[in-house]
Amino acid sequence: MKHLYACWALLALLLLPYCPSLAQQSPAKLGLVLDLGTTPGAKLAYGLSPHFTVKAGYNWLGVNLNRSLDISDEPVDVKGKINLSTVNVSVDYHPFVQSAFRVFGGVGYTVGAKAHLTAQPTRGYVYGDTELTPQQLGSMSFEADYGGQVVPFAGIGIGRALPRKRFSVGVELGTYYTQSPKVQMSGTNLFTPMAGEQALVQKNMEDWRFWPVLNVNLAFKLF
Repeated sequence: MKHLYACWALLALLLLPYCPSLAQQSPAKLGLVLDLGTTPGAKLAYGLSPHFTVKAGYNWLGVNLNRSLDISDEPVDVKGKINLSTVNVSVDYHPFVQSAFRVFGGVGYTVGAKAHLTAQPTRGYVYGDTELTPQQLGSMSFEADYGGQVVPFAGIGIGRALPRKRFSVGVELGTYYTQSPKVQMSGTNLFTPMAGEQALVQKNMEDWRFWPVLNVNLAFKLF
């Protein structure tokens, strides 16, 4: 895939001198793109030609969870964090010079990508003459780690990383393709047997390989 991007870039550079009218339409050479959505972050964009733009950037996402859920009619407190941190390079291809439609593809590296959740009942449980408090029932913990992976991604979008004016807004839709995560499970007190389910959950998550890309792009022309 990397060789394909290099061929695209080389072809654009070779054709540019023979297309002066198109070259004059290139809005800028360097720009800044802010992504707001499932993979928020920032990228620097460099224009190779009116058709090709190379981008390099960093994406980060941090979500804290703290809410109550009803599981099998039992109230449970769920707390945790979801963190995503990637560095990436990509190429935008505009098949039509006058159109803002584009396709993009690239590769990223997950510096950190982890979801960690804990769950604990919020009320006690009565079994016969025995009453157990939430603390006596215990808690369970789940972690899925996608860190340290090389992840390709691709998609389509509307909007230019190098706007014709000073600023423009666009949107993109695509996906990362990851390896399966590393799963860890544990429990305390009555939930201690949850650790024995780790291998089964790991196997069931082998197909959890897609991280959606749905972003609004804010593009700024630098020069």
